[in-house]
Amino acid sequence: MEVLHILVRVSTQVQEDDGTSLKTQQEQGIELSKKWGMKYQIHNEGGTSSSKDTLDNRPVMLNLLKLMDEGVVKHLYVYNTDRISRNQSYYLTMEVRITSSNLWLSHYSDYQMELYSIISDLHDNHNMTFKQISDYLIEKGYKTPRGCLFSHRHTWSIYTKKNRSDQRNRISS
Repeated sequence: MEVLHILVRVSTQVQEDDGTSLKTQQEQGIELSKKWGMKYQIHNEGGTSSSKDTLDNRPVMLNLLKLMDEGVVKHLYVYNTDRISRNQSYYLTMEVRITSSNLWLSHYSDYQMELYSIISDLHDNHNMTFKQISDYLIEKGYKTPRGCLFSHRHTWSIYTKKNRSDQRNRISS
């Protein structure tokens, strides 16, 4: 049976609050592995500051890269590409290593993509503020990926993280 390797990491309290906690990242990865009939293995980096993004202080990532090079890791799930790194040059180096290992890298759940689509449409095409969007989402019964009520900070975070991820992916393509 194939194994989905799940990398989890947080660096700030905001990530805990906006639904990207270690527990949430694990739960979403496990849910995805079950959906695809795969076993799973958690690689937990805990709280790691992005200001010190090197392999020297990331033994879990270093081990993952070793397993990729050995062909053990074939499927990797990260909640968001900024779990790999927020440092753009380091991220690109990691993306090249991951891509050259022929790995499949998942970034967002279906629900997260649905939320992003709604938020970006309302913001970009209907000129709504993030406060107006959060009110709209609450009115329509949507919850954050962690099951909380939306705030303007949540909608802004979803919008900016996905845009940042898309920009990184365009650069690395």
